[in-house]
Amino acid sequence: MEKYISYQMELFDNLKNSEKNLKKTSKERIKKPYLETRLEQLETLWNEFKEGHKNIILKISKDEDRKIPYFKNEVFETFEEMFINYKSMLKEMLLPFLKSSNSQTTGVPDITDSNKNGEIKLPIIKIPTFNGKYEEWQTFYDLFCSLIHNNETLSPVQKLHYLKSNLSGEPEAMLRNFSITDANYEEAWCQLVKRYNNKRFNILKILFTQKTITMESASHIKQLLDTTVTCLKALTNMGIDTSSWDIIINYLVISKLDSESMRQWEQHISVKSELPTWSELQLYLESRFRSLEMIECNNNKNKSLLAKSIPKTKSFHTNVNKQIKNNQIKCVLCSSDHYIYNCKMFSNMSVHDRQNLIKKSRLCFNCLAPSHSVINCRQSSCCKRCGRRHHSLIHVDREPKLDNPVETASTSSGIDNESRGKPNILSNDNNIITNFCEHVDSNSTLLATVQVLVESKNGCNHVVRALLDQGSQASFVTEATVQLLKLSRRSVSGWVSGVGEGQTRIKYMVSLFVKSRHNPESRVCVNAYVLRSLTTLLPTTKLHTPEWSDIETLELADPGYTTPGRIDILLGAEVYSNVLLSGIMKHPTINLLAQNTIFGWVLSGKICNQHLSARNTVSSLHIQLKDDDILKLFWEQENEPNTIERRLSKEEERCEEIYYATTKRDMEGRFIVKLPFKTEHPRCQNGKLFDMAARRFMSLEKKLQSNQHSFKENTQR
Repeated sequence: MEKYISYQMELFDNLKNSEKNLKKTSKERIKKPYLETRLEQLETLWNEFKEGHKNIILKISKDEDRKIPYFKNEVFETFEEMFINYKSMLKEMLLPFLKSSNSQTTGVPDITDSNKNGEIKLPIIKIPTFNGKYEEWQTFYDLFCSLIHNNETLSPVQKLHYLKSNLSGEPEAMLRNFSITDANYEEAWCQLVKRYNNKRFNILKILFTQKTITMESASHIKQLLDTTVTCLKALTNMGIDTSSWDIIINYLVISKLDSESMRQWEQHISVKSELPTWSELQLYLESRFRSLEMIECNNNKNKSLLAKSIPKTKSFHTNVNKQIKNNQIKCVLCSSDHYIYNCKMFSNMSVHDRQNLIKKSRLCFNCLAPSHSVINCRQSSCCKRCGRRHHSLIHVDREPKLDNPVETASTSSGIDNESRGKPNILSNDNNIITNFCEHVDSNSTLLATVQVLVESKNGCNHVVRALLDQGSQASFVTEATVQLLKLSRRSVSGWVSGVGEGQTRIKYMVSLFVKSRHNPESRVCVNAYVLRSLTTLLPTTKLHTPEWSDIETLELADPGYTTPGRIDILLGAEVYSNVLLSGIMKHPTINLLAQNTIFGWVLSGKICNQHLSARNTVSSLHIQLKDDDILKLFWEQENEPNTIERRLSKEEERCEEIYYATTKRDMEGRFIVKLPFKTEHPRCQNGKLFDMAARRFMSLEKKLQSNQHSFKENTQR
């Protein structure tokens, strides 16, 4: 009972935190998809809370509920009131977006007078844009025929206008040369229908190109079953007899199942000698996804309860410093009672002299402690300047200094061509991944930013802002975005270095799906390294919208490209090449470029904006994977001392004495060693435990004799 109540209280806290986070959200982030996602999560939270409340009521009596604080404090009533207020607030915030979308939607005139004069106002039906995909043709064809083609109130020129405005890609290019006139509509419509109205091909393509299920999933099995049934019914409606297709359909559907479902199906039909029918396979699939739904539901509850039951642990690092202090080891330089890294004389020495002293004193290069080398050092810390396995006090700057500091770039309006073509990689390491991006506020250089949908672990879509950078060989994502999406991490080892000497260690990589807001079916899988932050706000200041009439009708990938915003994802060259589409436009007067991608049109280049102060912001990222760190440990320049006088504790000294005094070898060559005990008279000394062991053995033997089956099994062994 306590587990159910604690889970209810956790849901209660989640509701309060969600409402607080919404109030803290910036106005730029509050968009229609964001509010709709919040509303869906709120409904899910409410359903879980009601289900938990129902379980609690069923498990207790009426007399008990008066004693439980959960009922005394009226937690359910309070949660319900908070839910109503929160949902009302979300709907009120969503209302302006719904009004604006309705006003911008191209409406279709009402066909009947009953719809005009009816009391119920139906939502406007929007015809989807057809881009040439055969699987989308039937939906487009039926809607267009119902609303436009068969509408006698529309003239042919109006129908042709609606037709061309709802086409893109290949079909749009096919009808591009048809001028919008009454005479051209019938010819254009017939040509489009002749090209794409291949119903048999469309249905069979959907039927035979279904995805193979790789893991046990109720939703995937349900989708496989529904798609197959729909295709068979569509073929039957076209006059095609599918009653004798059972063998083919069964083979097709079974080949798409996961291995466990396939194994259970074979066990299910193994007792029959006849070939199974499609109806039998349907019944099996229905029972299979129902059982998986129950299993997935129970697993989710167990995971949530397990996550709450696992206590948070704290890790402690034990190092040799404590042992040195206990043994009263003094500073090797001044013989005072402190560590050498706290010694003033040591800090006043040059780095070269410090290294020589450490080598001479045989200290660890990482923690500056005696009795071990850097290879055996258990300290997790490393140099704060370069991240290598040595102390920060003995770090040596091996890179040459820049002749012109980075700060001098703020006095000029840009960066010369030579510096742009060669990133400033000063170290001798093999930096395999390099990213260089520039943002100049004085000339208002605009970078290619996009707003995309990213799928979380539970399947929800979140709108995030990304930067397209073809100068980067890798992609990056912020830590906050990974936590928001609850993505699974993979451990990696690498370093990210920026301008100057600062370096940041990367430990994790994630895989995520990036989808277009305009066409969610267009998505790209991205493997990204996790960083705490990527860049500053882009653009750094509010920009003036350029006067360019050609882009007013385009679907921009980032409608808020002139407003400063946080960059959540950086998409590198490997993704950049996959998202580009045909189409590029250039501003007639300024160096501004519009390029078509699956996310929409992206803008990049310079915008003349003289009202802004001249300021240069340069971001440079380099990543070096340290796959050979373990191998490098064997090639450390520091020499391990041959002999180290280790300071032993009293117990360890006692063990040494017992070993040297009692160890001997018998006639067979085996060693006889006396066991050291912490107490002077242990219970097992001189055979004192023999009687106890004998009593336990006799007790076990009596127990086995009472059970003849177990007794025979043990005696046979």
